[in-house]
Amino acid sequence: MRKYTVLIVDDEPHQLLLLRKSLEREACYEVRETSDPRKALLMLREHPADIIISDHHMPEMTGLELLGLARTIAPAAIRIITTGLPDGVAIREAHRQGLIHHYIAKPWDREAFMITLENTLTHLHLQNEKQRLARELSEKIHHIRDLGRESENFAELKKQFMMIANHELRTPASIITASLDLLASRQHGLDTTQLKFITNALGGARRMNELLEKCFTILRYEQAPPSPGLKRIDLAGLLRRTVCETT
Repeated sequence: MRKYTVLIVDDEPHQLLLLRKSLEREACYEVRETSDPRKALLMLREHPADIIISDHHMPEMTGLELLGLARTIAPAAIRIITTGLPDGVAIREAHRQGLIHHYIAKPWDREAFMITLENTLTHLHLQNEKQRLARELSEKIHHIRDLGRESENFAELKKQFMMIANHELRTPASIITASLDLLASRQHGLDTTQLKFITNALGGARRMNELLEKCFTILRYEQAPPSPGLKRIDLAGLLRRTVCETT
């Protein structure tokens, strides 16, 4: 089970003690504490915390000021403020702006406090998971776009191959076939062995021409596949003929 590092800041020692004991009863929290907000910032720089709980009214710095600075040091940390004075407007505004995640009124109830903390952690997990899924989706979209560009490049390469093959392969193959045809038609002056060689070469040249033509047909089909033709069928007549043929 993951352990969460909690930094608690309060200028009242008994409040620090209450918070620490409440958190240490749960196995998932590792607690650090200080009564000095400036020291808290130094502690954050050295060892970032997952959760920061600060009292609002402290002599050297208010809790809102502390958590505002803490957000620049550890932006992913959960920030909770505790207060015993009725200055709710400023705190609610800080909550609305995202400076703090929750505020808890003093005197606080331990059970309610722990539920608030757990709910805040759950919300944070959901936000992190949402961001992770968004990143994965973005990566997959980029990957699909890359595949699309590769497919377009491959189609262009096939088109270029058709043009090159048509000129560099089919034309010479046709010339060779025509020349061998001409030689085979003029058998005078050729002995049996020469004629056999010419006949074999002619057969090979024709097969090569057929193979090239099939390749070009496939490539042309992939470039622009023909739409299937539709025609009307006399289904009743077809059934009658089928029955007659099988009886």
